[in-house]
Amino acid sequence: MTGRHRRPRRLSHEGRRLVGGGLLAVFFAVVSVYTLNVAIAQVKECDEAVTLHVAAAPEMARVLEGYQLNETLSDRCISLALEGRDSADGPGEAAHVWIPETVLWSDFHAADESAKRWEAYRASVAADPVGIPADGRTVPRPRDVRVGDPRRDTAALLWISTYGVDEDVVRAADDPEAPELVRRTELDDSAGGFHRFDDLSAPWLSYPMLTPGQMDAPVRSAVETLSEELASSSFRTELEDWGFTAPRENPPIYSVTVVDDVLRAWESYER
Repeated sequence: MTGRHRRPRRLSHEGRRLVGGGLLAVFFAVVSVYTLNVAIAQVKECDEAVTLHVAAAPEMARVLEGYQLNETLSDRCISLALEGRDSADGPGEAAHVWIPETVLWSDFHAADESAKRWEAYRASVAADPVGIPADGRTVPRPRDVRVGDPRRDTAALLWISTYGVDEDVVRAADDPEAPELVRRTELDDSAGGFHRFDDLSAPWLSYPMLTPGQMDAPVRSAVETLSEELASSSFRTELEDWGFTAPRENPPIYSVTVVDDVLRAWESYER
């Protein structure tokens, strides 16, 4: 007796959906494994990652750290060694990039003939105006503002480099009743506002990105990658969260002797 062969039953709609979903899952699993392997291979290629030493003013170093810049750059085979340093102390020996509050500090340290010569790779990566709290007092002249010691205080150095220094400036520096020079980021919302003199030359801290003139190719490429990241919209948002403003498009250019001149004048009136 010959048995009858049954035609195979067609899968139901639900069955076809389950099988199709299983195949897709297998497909995506294979793709995911492939992608992971590619990523691992790329990581392995970063065994010789470039270590980029960056010295930045302490407040800017905090911004860069908060932005998790090292994690971003590690995807580009760059290891970031970030150090917060007072600009008056210079960038240190290891730095490939220096971000002081103002380019004036590079002129200040240029007096040391053994030090590196720094050039502006980006004229500004952030900005912060300097002025006085708007507390209702009338201040007729910028020279009536109480400034700190310009040999250590960046805002003071910028202020007297902009407006000059004379006996009145030094006298106001010792007057506890004179309004104190501050950075905008140093004031909280309860300070009552911020006053700048109606002057087109009113100073801003412009946070230049400086590099030495000579760099080897891997470091130069890493510097360019860093520069691109600091120009990104996401970093701009980070700056705003910390109270900074957008980079200055055309920060002022100072005479190479201005720092020596104003500090010499300061010390002569200080005696």
